[in-house]
Amino acid sequence: MLQKTNGKSKAQNGGTAVADLSAPDQRAGRGSRGAATDQELQRVSQEILRLVDASRQGRLEERGKIDEFHGVHREIV
Repeated sequence: MLQKTNGKSKAQNGGTAVADLSAPDQRAGRGSRGAATDQELQRVSQEILRLVDASRQGRLEERGKIDEFHGVHREIV
């Protein structure tokens, strides 16, 4: 769970600071971002969560599947 303090997000209760993309988006101006970009960001988030889960389980050899992403999303992963 994220808590906003002074406009900054921070993790609580040992959680991750990865946004929950399944939650409703309350930001204004969302129409400028297409559905394809939303899906790509959701895939990036899922990949990051997969890596976090693997590290928690001690599987430190796990790496991001960068061949599934392009551009800035590839850099993030």
